[in-house]
Amino acid sequence: MKTALGTILKQIPRENTMFDLNDYTFNKGLQWYEASFTIDGVQVNVTVSAEDEKDPSQLEARIKKSIDWITNNKNELLDFCAEELLEDKNSEEWLKKGEKQLSRSEFKAKLTLEAIHINADGSITIDYKDNKMFWGHTVVVAVTDDFALDYATIEG
Repeated sequence: MKTALGTILKQIPRENTMFDLNDYTFNKGLQWYEASFTIDGVQVNVTVSAEDEKDPSQLEARIKKSIDWITNNKNELLDFCAEELLEDKNSEEWLKKGEKQLSRSEFKAKLTLEAIHINADGSITIDYKDNKMFWGHTVVVAVTDDFALDYATIEG
């Protein structure tokens, strides 16, 4: 009966499902909720740490606050990535033979949102596909719990 009810609930249209924990799968081993949504036409994985959090409404509020901030600060995030990483990209270490240096706008245009990790402490980690600028590594931006841009780096 529980499965049937869950199926029915998922068929009810909601204003914005990415803020509703019913649309997430709980990963018991990792103690987080995970889901995949389309944001700006791109499939994005979202994980939300549930460590020490017993109140689903608190998690949903954290999700909404975080996703809203990311949505409203897309350009600021990309500018921060360019500020932190463009010089590295244009260095001899990362430029392929014969490749020209990228402008700030070209660099930003190559980044594609891939994943959002909402951590238990309220901080956020945002992953971008690098479109081979850094040989397929992930560009990672860390945002503090009060939404200050902390750092941008490449990983993987």
